[in-house]
Amino acid sequence: MKPKSNWQSHGTLQRALRLFLVGAICLAALIGNAYSFTELYRFPDPYPYPSGLTLGTDGSFYGTCESAGAFGLGYVFRVTTNGDLSTLASFAGANGAKPIGGVVVGRDGALYGTTHGGGTAGIGTVFRVTTNGLLTSLFSFTGTNGPYQGGNPVGLTTGSDGAFYGCCWWDDGIFRMTTSGEFTRFAVLSAGGGGRVTGPMTEGPDRAFYGTTIDGGFTNLGTVFRVTTNGEVAALFEFSGTNGMRPMSRVIFGADGALYGTTYLGGAYDRGTVFRCTTNGNHSTLYHFVAGSTALLPRAGLVQHTNGLLYGACESGEAYGVQGGIFSITTNGMLTNMVTFSGGNGASMRYEFITGPDGALYGTTPAGGHANVGLAFRMTANGVLTPLASFAPWGPAGPDQTLYRGDDGVLYGTTPNGGTNGVGTVFTLETNGTMSVSSFETATGVNPSSPLFAAPDGAFYGVAYSGGISGDGTLYRFTRSNGITLIASFDFTNGLGPRGPLCLGSDGAIYGTASNGGEYGYGAAFRFTTNGSLTVLASFTFESGTFPDRGMIRGHDGSFYGIAGTGGQYDNGTVFRITTNGTLSALASFNPSTFGLRSRGTLAQGTDGFLYGTTFYSSPSGGYGTVFRAGTNGGLTKLCDLLRPSYPEGPLLFGPDGALYATSIENDGGVIGGTVYRVTTNGVVSVLYYFDNYITGSLPLGGVILDQNFQAYGVTSSGPYAETTADQNFAGTIFRLDLSSNLQAGVKLPNGFVLSFSGMPSVQYQLLRATRITGPWANLAIVKPDASGSGRYTNSFPPATNAFYRMKIR
Repeated sequence: MKPKSNWQSHGTLQRALRLFLVGAICLAALIGNAYSFTELYRFPDPYPYPSGLTLGTDGSFYGTCESAGAFGLGYVFRVTTNGDLSTLASFAGANGAKPIGGVVVGRDGALYGTTHGGGTAGIGTVFRVTTNGLLTSLFSFTGTNGPYQGGNPVGLTTGSDGAFYGCCWWDDGIFRMTTSGEFTRFAVLSAGGGGRVTGPMTEGPDRAFYGTTIDGGFTNLGTVFRVTTNGEVAALFEFSGTNGMRPMSRVIFGADGALYGTTYLGGAYDRGTVFRCTTNGNHSTLYHFVAGSTALLPRAGLVQHTNGLLYGACESGEAYGVQGGIFSITTNGMLTNMVTFSGGNGASMRYEFITGPDGALYGTTPAGGHANVGLAFRMTANGVLTPLASFAPWGPAGPDQTLYRGDDGVLYGTTPNGGTNGVGTVFTLETNGTMSVSSFETATGVNPSSPLFAAPDGAFYGVAYSGGISGDGTLYRFTRSNGITLIASFDFTNGLGPRGPLCLGSDGAIYGTASNGGEYGYGAAFRFTTNGSLTVLASFTFESGTFPDRGMIRGHDGSFYGIAGTGGQYDNGTVFRITTNGTLSALASFNPSTFGLRSRGTLAQGTDGFLYGTTFYSSPSGGYGTVFRAGTNGGLTKLCDLLRPSYPEGPLLFGPDGALYATSIENDGGVIGGTVYRVTTNGVVSVLYYFDNYITGSLPLGGVILDQNFQAYGVTSSGPYAETTADQNFAGTIFRLDLSSNLQAGVKLPNGFVLSFSGMPSVQYQLLRATRITGPWANLAIVKPDASGSGRYTNSFPPATNAFYRMKIR
C-alpha cells in the first residue's frame, strides 16, 4: 500500500448522528442545506459501568452493567468468590436498557432490578432474572399513559413484605412492585420538598423508606427524606452546603438506629462529608473531606461491619496518581484511610460494599483493573484488598488522531483507549461500515499517539505514548494480516513519550518526535528504519524549544520542521528546524505579548515554501488562537486571530484549492463542540461545519483528510452525549463532510429565484434543476464562486411547480 498524496496526509475524523441532504432546494418550501455531513461510524462508550454487588442464594455475587453486553444496552453479571466473571443475561431494548441500581434478591431466589431506559416507551422497566439467565420484563414504565407511572427508575429495595420498592428519576415518584408484576405508584417526593433520587432507598424499623435526593429542599442542595407506604412524604433534613450537599448514595441504618450516609460535595472544604441523621431529623456532620487529601468526593454509600465500623469510598483524589480510595469511620467521626486506588487495584468507586458470608467486604469500581474499565474486588475488614475479576471494555474508544484513507476507500485509524486490554487499538472501517479492530497490549504499546504512517513497504507504522520494554513508549508496525507488532522500545535516552505524526526522510528512514527524554530531558527527534533500528537525530534544549509533541514534517529542502510547545526565548514555544545531520535550531519563538502561544498543531508547507501553523491561544491575554506563517530561515507572521473557529487543535492540511483546512475544539459558552474551518494563505477564515455534542460528537482533535473531490474525513474523540439520562453515550465518531459545494436557501424575487451558494474559489460548478427531488436533473448553468468562495445565481424563469437545485463540480 503506497502513501497517499499530501491532501490525505493529515486529519482527524469524527462521526455524527445526522445525515444532511446537501445541495437541494425546494422552491415551494425554500429548504436550505449546509455542507453534507455523514456519520460513518459511532464508537460505543467502552466502559460497562458495573453497579454494586448483591449476594445470591447460591453464594455468588450479582450485579448489572449499564452498557456493553450482547446488544450494547447493559447486562446482568455473576462473579464468584474465586473470580469467575460471566454474563448472565443481556438487555435488548424491548426488555430494558441501561440497568441502574444493581439487583436485589427476591424470596423466590430470583434477582430483581430496574432499567433506566428501554421497555415499551423507552423510559425503563422492572425486570426479573433467574440465576440460570432467564430474563423477564415484569413492567414497562409508560409515563402518562393510563395511570400515571413515571419513568427512569433508579433501583429497587426489598421490603419486609416481600415486595420491591423504588424511585423514578423522571417524576420523583415512589412505587411498589410485587413479584407477579402488580405495580402501584403511591407517593411523589416533590410533595414533601424532595428532589431527584439517584439510587435505591432503605427500609427502616418503622417500615417506612428512607433515602436521599441530589437536589430539592429549601436550598435545592439535597435532602434526606422519609416516605411511608401510605404516601406520606417528609424531608427529614435539608443540606445547606456547609454541612454537605449533593448526596448521591443511599443511606443505611446503623446499629444505634440512626441513618448514616455521605454527600458528594459541600462541607468545610467542599469535598464532601460523612453524616449522621436521626429519624426525627437531627443531623450532625461526622467528617469533612479535606482538599488535597488522598481521597475525597465520596459517591459510594456506607456499610456497617460487624466490628461496628462504617466503610465507604471516595471517587477521586487530588494527589498524583490517586483515583479515589476506601475509608473506615467510627460513629463518632474518627476516619482511617484503608486503601488508595491507583488504577490496577481499582479506581473511582461509586457503589457501596456488601458484606460476604466470610466477613469480608465485596464491591466494584467502574474504572481501573486490567483494562481500566472496572473490576470486582474483595477487601478484609483491616484493608487488605484483592481484585477478583476485571471487566472487559466494549470496543475501541475516543479516536484522536488523523485518519488514513486507502485507494480502496478503507479508512485506517487508532484509538488511545479501549480494545481487549483497554490501552488502545488500530481499526479499519470498510466502505460498507464493517469495522475490524486490533488491540494493543503493554508489550506493543499503551495509548497510540500518532496517526498511522503508510510506508513504502506497504505496512503502517506508528508510536505509542508508553508501554514497551521500559514503559517509555514504542514504535510499532501494523498490517491487516499480522496485526500490531513491536518494532522498538523507547528508553528515555532515545526519547520518552513519543507523540505526533511521522514523516519519511529523503534517505527512506522514518522520523518523528518524543515529547520528553533525550539528552537533556526536554524531548528528542528520532530516526528509525523498518528493521527496528532506532537512533536519536537531535535532543531538544530550552533554547531550541521543549516538549515537542506534534511531530515533524519534511520540508522541500529535506530538513525537518516542527513546533515545540514550550521553551524558546519567551518559554511559549518555538518553530524549529532539524537538518538531516541533526543540527537543531529555533527559527522563531512565540512572544505572548505580540503573538499567539501554546501551539497544538502540526505544520504544513505551501507551494510558496512558507510553513503554516496555528497557536492555541491569541495574544496578549489568552484569546482563541492564531494562524501564522513562518519562513524556513526564520521570521514569523500572524495571518489572523481566530474568534470562531476557536482553539485550533491538530494539523493543518493544504487542499487542492491551495487553501488550508483544519479543526478547532470551539468552546462556546462552556459547551465543547468544535469546527471544521478553511483559511486562505492571506488569512481569510470561514467555518465549514459546527459540531454538536448531542448530535455529531465533539472534539475533532486531529484535523481532516481531503480528497480531490473535496470529501473530507475525520474523527471526533468524544460524544455524541446522551440528551437524557436514559440514552447511551458514545466515545467518538468517524465522519465524512462533503465540501464540494453549499447551496443555501433561495429567495423568490420579482425577477426570479435567487440562489446563494458557496464553494471553492476558482472552481467551476454545474448547477442542476429538477421538478422532483428524485430527478431527472437538467443542466441549468455553470457557476463559479468569487475569491471568498461565495456566489449568487438568479434563475429568471423558475418553473411554476416545485423546483429543486443542486451543484456538482464540473
